[in-house]
Amino acid sequence: MPAILLLAAGASSRLGRPKQLLMYQGRTLLRRAAETAVAAATGAPVVVVTGALHEALLPELAGLPLVVQHCPNWPAGMGASIQCGLHALESLGVSFTDVVVMLCDQPHVTPALLEQLAEARNTTAAPW
Repeated sequence: MPAILLLAAGASSRLGRPKQLLMYQGRTLLRRAAETAVAAATGAPVVVVTGALHEALLPELAGLPLVVQHCPNWPAGMGASIQCGLHALESLGVSFTDVVVMLCDQPHVTPALLEQLAEARNTTAAPW
C-alpha cells in the first residue's frame, strides 16, 4: 500500500461547524477516516494534514499510529495541504513511491475499497 495523506485542514465555513467533527455511526468523520487510513496503510506512513481546527482535531487522532502535520497555509486551498503533507512524508525518511490522498468527509471509503484501489493499480499499472 502506498503512503496515505488524509486532508482535514478546512474550516468548514459553508457548513458552519467543523465537518471533521460531525458524528457518523458513533465516530467523528475524522476519526473514522483516520482509522480507515491506518488500517489500509498496513505499515506505510499515514499523515493527517490539519489547518484551521488543528487543536480541536488532535483528540480525535490520539492513539493512532500516524503523523499529524499542521498546514499554516491551509487557506490557500487543497494544493497547499497536499504540498504540506508531502513535505511531512519526505521528512519521515521512509521510502515511498505512491501516495493516496483521502478526504475526511467520505465515510463510505473503507480499508477494503482502498485495497481494491491498490490491487487495480498493481494489476494495471494505471496511475492512481
